Amino acid sequence: MSTIAGATAVLSTVAHAQTTAFSYQGKLTDGGAPATGSYDLQFRLFDTSAVGTGVQQGTAMVLPAVAVDAGIFTVALDFGANVFDGSARYLEIGVRPGNSPSAFVLLAPRHPIASSPYAVQTLNAQQLGGVPASRYVAAAPNGYVGVGTANPLSGRLHVVGGGTTAVYADGGSATGVQGISTSGVGVRGASNSFEGVRGETAGTASGGVVGYNVSGAGYGVYGASEGEAVRGQSTAGTGVMGTSTSGAGVRGNSISSVGVWGTSSSFEGVRGESAGASSGGVVGYNTSGTGPGVYGSGAGTGAGVSGVSVTGSGVFGQSSATATTAAAGVYGKGLGSGGIGVIGEANVTNAVGVFGVSSSADGFGVYARALNSQGARALYVDGTATQTASFGGIIKAAVEVVGNGPSGAYINKCYNGVSGASSPNTNCGISITSVASGWIRVTLPFDVTNRLYSVAAEFNSAGSFASGGYKIGANYRRFSSTQVDVFTFISDGTNNTISATFTLMVF
Repeated sequence: MSTIAGATAVLSTVAHAQTTAFSYQGKLTDGGAPATGSYDLQFRLFDTSAVGTGVQQGTAMVLPAVAVDAGIFTVALDFGANVFDGSARYLEIGVRPGNSPSAFVLLAPRHPIASSPYAVQTLNAQQLGGVPASRYVAAAPNGYVGVGTANPLSGRLHVVGGGTTAVYADGGSATGVQGISTSGVGVRGASNSFEGVRGETAGTASGGVVGYNVSGAGYGVYGASEGEAVRGQSTAGTGVMGTSTSGAGVRGNSISSVGVWGTSSSFEGVRGESAGASSGGVVGYNTSGTGPGVYGSGAGTGAGVSGVSVTGSGVFGQSSATATTAAAGVYGKGLGSGGIGVIGEANVTNAVGVFGVSSSADGFGVYARALNSQGARALYVDGTATQTASFGGIIKAAVEVVGNGPSGAYINKCYNGVSGASSPNTNCGISITSVASGWIRVTLPFDVTNRLYSVAAEFNSAGSFASGGYKIGANYRRFSSTQVDVFTFISDGTNNTISATFTLMVF
């Protein structure tokens, strides 16, 4: 029976270049005596010592007619570099007489490979497990590390995408990329034609890019650019969204252009939301003293600034300037012929298009001023203008009463300056009672105690009467908090009352 004893492995050295081959020297016995002659040898490498177990590493080597002298033989073996990765390796040897068709006799146990052949790993260091050196990441002389560039200059890690994404991080349920800096920039991205920093998320309540500042005075996300500092784009949702518990969700500063610019094809270009009772969803502030805090420009028939609110203010403007008309909480300017600086629209019951409030004794909720004295209009109302009954400025009510109609007195025309109702087809909330000939009691739908009145009779509305001719007079008295009595009479010296047509106006 053949056996191999006292086997040794010797690393082969070559003058020109290191290879993956190594020399193996063993002692073969046949029938208990040192073998001499020609033998076929088969060598296979495994990861276990027991014959019939384990996984073969590399390919088998069959060496025919190996010369054995006094039991000693020497062969060159080469299983390649990748089989020696630091794990245990065992050499399985099969033997048969030289040039014999017989099956190999496997010698047991397998022989462990000594440490010498692991010098082959020095060759593998040129590939790091099969990866060529051209794909290594190495530090430059300045200590910076470059990926995609041999000259890293910007930051400890300088990544060049070469037309693709420079850095891609998938954090799963955590953060993909997180940058922290105590005085500089946590994460900085630069691109000539694409996104410098791009964040994507599939979560309905998460952000693609989220910036957080714990100082209380800094910025979670800060953008500085000669063009657009921070740009967000969305096809259906929000391009850029900022959330803050006490400061600004999104803040943009610009010395010559636009601090925050939003564009959307189907949603809001810029949208601000606030849960605070005295804070604004969108706040614009201009430190120059002359420019606008929020500026909106609409192309075609679009709106420059549009505000929508369910229960609060769609657009709210506030100014702390005093004794000047150059500063305004909300300022609108129409530059083209027929252009409108501020337009308000309400399309539901009791809604308000533009609403102004003044809390000072001499302030203005809404102030209109005509700068051109050549027919310019400070305020133009295309429709009905109304006012609360307890304030002055706009006529509160006007009614024309025909006192001598075929069926008695009736309201011919009317206007209610509080509700906006006007004739025809309505009495505007006003009613009349004929007390006597030439005496009509008008009942108004609101308190008129502290209001001013004007009454006039229509000429010839009672016909010609002797020397008085067509002269008809009218006067009034306030009968109650909501009623005014109007008297019409012949202006002939007798002053006898007579039914006639008159107009009563309340201011």
